[in-house]
Amino acid sequence: MKKFINANIYGDPESHELLVGNGQFKAIGNDLNNADEVIDLKGHLV
Repeated sequence: MKKFINANIYGDPESHELLVGNGQFKAIGNDLNNADEVIDLKGHLV
């Protein structure tokens, strides 16, 4: 599972992290766990 951090998430200004597994969003929020890889989006819009 991949964790994307420092994201600017459209429609959810309070959340800044995403968990993605098998090509699907698994969770959106902050301080998410259970990631094999962490990718910094540097404020890019998702």
